[in-house]
Amino acid sequence: MEVAEKILTVGGVLLLTYAFFTGFLLSRARDRSPVGPKYLILAHTEPLMQGAMLLGLVWAVRLSSLDGRVEAVAAALLVVAASIQGGKELLNWRQGIEDEFAHQPRPLGYYAARVQSPMASVGLIILVVGVLLGL
Repeated sequence: MEVAEKILTVGGVLLLTYAFFTGFLLSRARDRSPVGPKYLILAHTEPLMQGAMLLGLVWAVRLSSLDGRVEAVAAALLVVAASIQGGKELLNWRQGIEDEFAHQPRPLGYYAARVQSPMASVGLIILVVGVLLGL
């Protein structure tokens, strides 16, 4: 198993574990209210989706013909970006933010999104190029 595959696998499993933790928090919040808080719902669902995505991207690494170090950088960027995304949603919930784009002053979660988005984009572009070259 390549380094990039290990990074994606460990990252995916840890994100799924984090999603189960936030799911527990969400179930507790739902005991008190018929509707869960928006950012707590996002803190639960985004790691579920991104954890599964990271596990699926292991196949992209297997198809890629790029150097293993480049693939490892792409995998690390994707895992860190996905982790920031899930963490920022939990932070928004804990801070009582209702809309990170409308809230003034901008909450920390808003700036975290500005950091994670380019990281995820670069990581994904690298893997897309690697897969296309590997076909």
